[in-house]
Amino acid sequence: MAAGGRPGGARGDVVVTQEPEKPARVRDTFISEPIEPEPGSFDSEAMARGEAGVPARFTWRKQVYAVAEVLQGWISSTPEGGGGEMYLRRHWWRLRTDRGPVMVIYCERQAGRGHSPRSRWYLYTIQSPSG
Repeated sequence: MAAGGRPGGARGDVVVTQEPEKPARVRDTFISEPIEPEPGSFDSEAMARGEAGVPARFTWRKQVYAVAEVLQGWISSTPEGGGGEMYLRRHWWRLRTDRGPVMVIYCERQAGRGHSPRSRWYLYTIQSPSG
């Protein structure tokens, strides 16, 4: 479990093992677009533990973003088959970039059918101050 988190509970068919805390007075803008992590910039310590490593830099809409701070990390799982086993689907991170915005990105554990393994990374939301 990542630092600063606490165990969460079941939410419908998805189990969130760390409940993300939302900062006060912010608005999430839903993006859901692919990002391209910079090769070789992944967190090697996380990868050595068998986890997805958050990239240090990634490109979105032809702009390069560097991760200034990882604020939070969590995973989501769903039931698989009829036996009650849980399958890890996504690794999530809330992070602050060098350009200022707080973003939520995720990595799908498996690329969708017919997709390249490189298409597993997505920008989920961008947070901006609400006014």
